[in-house]
Amino acid sequence: MVIGGNRFVIECQKKTDYKGYSIYDLQLTSTDPGLESSTSVASKTPSQKEGAQGEEEVVEEKKGRALVLMHYEGWPTDTWPDLDLLGPFVQNLSKREIQVMRKSLDNYIPPVVIQSFDGLGRAPIIWVSTILMKDIEKKECFDVEDLAKKCARVRPGAFYKKIHFCVVIALAFRLSSLGGWTPLADARAKIKDIKEAYEASLKA
Repeated sequence: MVIGGNRFVIECQKKTDYKGYSIYDLQLTSTDPGLESSTSVASKTPSQKEGAQGEEEVVEEKKGRALVLMHYEGWPTDTWPDLDLLGPFVQNLSKREIQVMRKSLDNYIPPVVIQSFDGLGRAPIIWVSTILMKDIEKKECFDVEDLAKKCARVRPGAFYKKIHFCVVIALAFRLSSLGGWTPLADARAKIKDIKEAYEASLKA
């Protein structure tokens, strides 16, 4: 794929399919000579601008940057998702985000971007759930309602629909079972109660 007026090329190196989602290992390479040269010069110290070491830096720069795209596939807008699929997806996302943080160099942390085609619909659910997953794995207390309210204050419009709030509460129980806090049977019973209460509210 060529983007940015032919300034960048994105190449898929590998695709791994999981139940409900796929992970793409991508390579982003610049085709803009001006961008490459300015980036290379800025990244080198005076001693690196001469000799073989400087040449190695330029070669390394041209290799591009690795990107990881996680695509959850089975969640149509304004529908109740399969939490047995969405839960492990959030767990995997949380682990990969932690790996990114640990690999950061020179105080630079590559961004983790959560994007949804329905804007502030499903994305805030994943944002809150990813934070929850970290708290659950640390065996710390967590408050999903408080996190959802903080998200709504930061991003006005988040959780503006009832289904989004109900799903994030239900998903928290599925994540707690993945983290060893709650037995799976108890989590599924809670999820069922929340889903039934949501569906009943639509008929009221």
